[in-house]
Amino acid sequence: MSIFNPVIVAILLILGLMLTPASGSDETTLTLGEKHDDEIGGEEKPTHGVTALGVISTNGVLPGGVISTIGIPGRGYQADLTVKLKVGQTVLISADALNDNRKIYVILRDRTGLPVGVSKPESGSSRVKIKVASNGNHTINVVSNRVGNFTLLVTTDDELSEKELEKKIEILEKELKELKAKLKEKQDKKPEK
Repeated sequence: MSIFNPVIVAILLILGLMLTPASGSDETTLTLGEKHDDEIGGEEKPTHGVTALGVISTNGVLPGGVISTIGIPGRGYQADLTVKLKVGQTVLISADALNDNRKIYVILRDRTGLPVGVSKPESGSSRVKIKVASNGNHTINVVSNRVGNFTLLVTTDDELSEKELEKKIEILEKELKELKAKLKEKQDKKPEK
């Protein structure tokens, strides 16, 4: 029996992959409830299998052949951060682009790298609320169509302070005001009968 038995080599390879840190092990680790300021930079690259519409895709194409878009189809600039989460937590991830109407969205990935939540790409800010299904470190990809600074806040319903609740209400009131303006605009465009 040879020491290079294919079964033994395969087992050693699998063990090596399991023990090797995931790529991006130099990612910043976030603290729940603390605002994090950072910058999206580097080279434009594929948006890791999640389209701008939040649909999981392996090639940037949605069912029916529709191509995803956030700037260039299926591509964007990205910052990766790590956060430790627990099963059953409801997590709110808020990302704000800090300059000139950049589109921004976030992807939450479990410890295996699978996307478990994706926000809708929005100009200026984007939010997603997710019920966590596994313990351990999760990766947050903050994706934008252009480079620039951003602020990220990750909170859980059970850890919201008075200040965080006020901020959440402020955000919701802003979104409500924007939605009311959009509704009024649509109603004003309707032809009168």
